[in-house]
Amino acid sequence: MSLLRSVRSAASDEAGGEHLVLIRELLAERDAEATALVGDATDILENIGAGVQPKLVVLFAPDSTPDLDVSRVRAVLPYAQLLVLGVVNDVHMFRALLAAGASDYVTIPSDRDTLASAIDRLLGAAAAASAAAPAAAPSGLGSVVVVVGTRGGVGTTTTAITLAWLLGEEAGKRTALVDFDLQFGTVALSLDIDPGRGLRDALEQPERIDGLYIDRATVKIGANLYALSAEEAIEEPLSYDPAAAGVLIDELRRKFDWIVIDLPRGETGLAQAILALANYTMIIADSTLAGLRDTLRLNALAMASNPDQRVMVLKGGALGNRGGVSRAEFEKELGRPLDAAIPSDPKAAMEAANAGQPLPQAATNSPAVAAMRQIMSRLDGSTPKGRKLKLSQLLKLSTFFNRP
Repeated sequence: MSLLRSVRSAASDEAGGEHLVLIRELLAERDAEATALVGDATDILENIGAGVQPKLVVLFAPDSTPDLDVSRVRAVLPYAQLLVLGVVNDVHMFRALLAAGASDYVTIPSDRDTLASAIDRLLGAAAAASAAAPAAAPSGLGSVVVVVGTRGGVGTTTTAITLAWLLGEEAGKRTALVDFDLQFGTVALSLDIDPGRGLRDALEQPERIDGLYIDRATVKIGANLYALSAEEAIEEPLSYDPAAAGVLIDELRRKFDWIVIDLPRGETGLAQAILALANYTMIIADSTLAGLRDTLRLNALAMASNPDQRVMVLKGGALGNRGGVSRAEFEKELGRPLDAAIPSDPKAAMEAANAGQPLPQAATNSPAVAAMRQIMSRLDGSTPKGRKLKLSQLLKLSTFFNRP
């Protein structure tokens, strides 16, 4: 059955209709109708069937903000070559579309040769990708875990590093750890590695991102763990489109089983772009009034960005016992129980930081590591190693994973 669709919005547009007829002809000449999907964003999202993965998508996006349509389509069709047809002839628009996930952009009206060249190039790229690696289903993409703290000092980075290490080194899954705080992030410092410029360059020039770029930009930490971070000068302003983060994450999902993201607070545009791709979001909270307020706000932001993800609220280890709001009151305002509490182990955390090692490597029997092992095992489905948690802790933890 052919995947070729027409565009409803183009039916009353003579130029759009003519180009769709021409695209059909070009695809038919190349015997590519069965592997191509053509339409506006609404048609594509409504008509895409379960398990359907076209090699080429031609997206007709005549509106002034086609990058939003590209992001929507790319989210459900991550593997396809994506050719966008639009009416705005502007280099900034072209870069915005690339950052959103487009493979190429052609303005219309356009001639037959231009469209044919674009289609040939993208069909060739699709064929090369198929030859280089076995075809993967959408379920084969890596899973994204976003870790974000309500306050500084609640243990967000420690949690992200610990989870990434456990997934990579104990569960044996290829894992990428990404620190999106380009100026004040501490992942590189905590692991005693060179942060490099790969992350900044990727965000400022998303058109460069491919598998080879990822290989060069990431730093190998263990047998299966890789890190991507930065340490940019604080006096130098950063300039990038938050949508570029989505391009980077999409490529990481093709190469890694798990992507663990240390997400900074305060950059809403960046947070929305990243949370939109999250499978899980872990909010690390303390029991202060401000911590409760920001837990509610981060929870709302995560669900608005991607209502299909699972949001987990963890009581932070570093400041988890600081007063202000009782657990009962916290859970009442949250509307559900906390999913887990990460025990405080400041001595082990300090030793790990001084050694430039992940907490599970520096203090494998720490109660904080034991708690994270249980969380990791629920995410990954593996059997946790080391010290086990009490039954009461496991029952509290299971409420998140058993929630429909």
